[in-house]
Amino acid sequence: MKKILSIILVAVMLVTSIPSLTATPVYASTANTLPSEQLVSDTIRALGIMTGDTKGNLNLNRLLSRDEFAQMMVNASLYKDSDDVSGGTSVFKDVKFDYWAAEAIKIAVNAGWFTGYLDGTFKPAKYITLEEAATALLKLLGYTNADIVGTYPSAQLSKFYSLGLDEGINLKQGQKVSREDAMYMFYNLMNTKTKEGRYYAETLGHPMLSGEIDYALLVQSVIEGPYVLDDVSIEKLLPFTKDNVSVYKNGSENTLEGISPYDVIYYSKDMRTVWAYSKKITGLYASATPSTNAPNAVLIAGSTYQVGTNEAAYKLSNKGSFGLGDTVTLLVGMNDEIVDVISPEVLNVPTFGVVTAFEPYSYKDSAGKLIAQNSIKVASTDGSIRQFVTGASKFSTGNIVSVTFTNSESVVKLIGSTYLVGKFNVDATMYGNYKLAKDIEILDTTFAGEYKTIYPQRLNDIMLFSNDVRYYSLDSEGAINRLILNNVTGDLNSYGVVTNVDETTTVIDNVDPIPDTVVVSGIYKYLVNGIPGVFTKNSDLLGIGNGPVVLTYKDGQVSDMSTLYGLSLSAVTATTVTANNIIYGISDSVQVYQYIGGDYFLVNLETISNLNEFNLVGYKDGGHRAGNLIRVIIATRR
Repeated sequence: MKKILSIILVAVMLVTSIPSLTATPVYASTANTLPSEQLVSDTIRALGIMTGDTKGNLNLNRLLSRDEFAQMMVNASLYKDSDDVSGGTSVFKDVKFDYWAAEAIKIAVNAGWFTGYLDGTFKPAKYITLEEAATALLKLLGYTNADIVGTYPSAQLSKFYSLGLDEGINLKQGQKVSREDAMYMFYNLMNTKTKEGRYYAETLGHPMLSGEIDYALLVQSVIEGPYVLDDVSIEKLLPFTKDNVSVYKNGSENTLEGISPYDVIYYSKDMRTVWAYSKKITGLYASATPSTNAPNAVLIAGSTYQVGTNEAAYKLSNKGSFGLGDTVTLLVGMNDEIVDVISPEVLNVPTFGVVTAFEPYSYKDSAGKLIAQNSIKVASTDGSIRQFVTGASKFSTGNIVSVTFTNSESVVKLIGSTYLVGKFNVDATMYGNYKLAKDIEILDTTFAGEYKTIYPQRLNDIMLFSNDVRYYSLDSEGAINRLILNNVTGDLNSYGVVTNVDETTTVIDNVDPIPDTVVVSGIYKYLVNGIPGVFTKNSDLLGIGNGPVVLTYKDGQVSDMSTLYGLSLSAVTATTVTANNIIYGISDSVQVYQYIGGDYFLVNLETISNLNEFNLVGYKDGGHRAGNLIRVIIATRR
């Protein structure tokens, strides 16, 4: 097992990259709305304030003792990881110098957050009350007794409430604090301004986002990795037990058992969370930037990837294992950075997919000589594009192929259709009489080489026929592990709105016996995702008017259009609409336009969802087994 420390891991991670760390739904909170308990607990874990027992249990229902609260305060302060020690002497007569929380108690008392009792004891095991906890947290924020007007403890609790430190907590004076209460207290603390006016989290060096601690950047700062899981099990790699571990693979919830060899691994010990990435890019090594002496980025399979580790940079350099013109497999981790590079033969797993391009490929070798070869690009069932040398063989875009390696040479074979008729059950775990493998890879394709990976849940309760399935394969247990479909979702189509139609038919008189000449032309202006375009057709007329359409492309250009069917909507949610008492799903890429004075304006669904203000018409696709989704919504003000 080799540990590879990323050289770019400390770079700021944008908020939009949260899905690469967590599974949907993404944590969110809005004004006057409490954050989810999961977000709060994950944040507190990431901060190291509460880490749970040896099995990761936070034991939130248990009451909290004074010594535990003192330790949490230290963990939530600049004294965390302090080298301050008790010096071999007892701070209180009931806190011996070797007591587990002796150091935390000493720090808390010396900092003025806590006080002992008049009899010289601290009573570490005594349950802490709301007013004691509130007073301590106010002192952590920089408030002194002089800043709080009134008598104890009502004055302290009044200040505690006014600062919003009680959000998520339902306690009264004199009641004991649970670990769950403390979890919310410390989360609120991070998002509360100190006496000096800075957010408390900022005083610890944590960034804020809209008045709350930035969860994405916080997680980025506490994860360890990347690691390549090659010759060791995931259980041996992790520094914590497998109990109560959250696992995300490629952004979706998973299990430790779902992690495979040569996956890229990151983890947080405090959060007891593992992130795994299985993306592997196989293709021809065409060039390096700025050079092969020290590559920062490389061109593989026609795309550029950033080099994220020293190990990967060395292997791709002129001193490493791979040179220009070699077929390599990139192990890609978080933020699409190259973590490691291996030979395709190491995985010993064939590639199955659809041909997206067959084209010449050339590169300059180390001597500067131009090398030209034929290459094929394949969209694999895992959704990645791979490029291979094909020699004299020729393949067409849209072909289904398999690729294996023999003696470092790629062997590409054409696969005929393997028809399969059946119906998916309601939870998409079975297709006909076949089970679906837990790690099944499903690719929706067209004969034009378009493709998209889909999840099994998209096929819930869907019947497929022989022309819907282009290829499938079974694993060692007889479950379907790969499935290539023939445009069953409709997601591969492009949708938009025609904004202007100019169709003309001109008859040119000719001298008999020569027939008259009929000249037909149509100019169609349209919007796709708000971006304008023009399609000209000279052979015949489409016979369409302004409004939503499905667009057909050929060689990257619009080749045809057809009208979408509209439904008057009676109800709208974030994911569904209702028309004629039937509920339809909304496409993830739905386009919403407001029609004003003859023009279409792209808007957000939320802005026009009030049916008291707008008439809404939804336009769905047709002719797709797993389609029937709303692709375009047109809103007009009532």
